[in-house]
Amino acid sequence: YETVAALTYAADIGLDVVNMSFYVDPWLFNCASADDYLAGAVTPDEIVEQGLVKDLVTSALLYAHDHGVVLVASAGNEH
Repeated sequence: YETVAALTYAADIGLDVVNMSFYVDPWLFNCASADDYLAGAVTPDEIVEQGLVKDLVTSALLYAHDHGVVLVASAGNEH
């Protein structure tokens, strides 16, 4: 996952600011369970994968923040 690598790299090299204009969720929203899904069928494996993506990105964000990186993001084009 390039996003996780980029965020941790930004922290490791001491960047001041990261512009987070990226998208990492191929399902539109990371869902914690099949009940959270807005439309269509979802498999248990997809739910596990969504949880992993969310956990990895969250950990990378916390790592960067803890190393003094200012994380700048928008709500996106759909909100």
